[in-house]
Amino acid sequence: MKRRLLALLPVILLGGCVAVWGQSYDIDSASADSITIKYDVHFTTPEKIRAIAEKHCAEYGKKAVLQQHDRNIVYIDTATYDCK
Repeated sequence: MKRRLLALLPVILLGGCVAVWGQSYDIDSASADSITIKYDVHFTTPEKIRAIAEKHCAEYGKKAVLQQHDRNIVYIDTATYDCK
């Protein structure tokens, strides 16, 4: 019984992010100068996140340039793009 619970724990934790956000990513902050996106690496790719950043920066006539990328312990990545 204990093993089953331990085996399900990652699924519960990972599924929680999508349930809270309602999608595979969350825009943490956005402005004309930058965008920071948190995303679950199990449900989306860095390429899709980059496309979101590029679309955001294009609204200001700018291009997205990756400035920082971090991963936390439960595989939630945070990518910050500058709009230049």
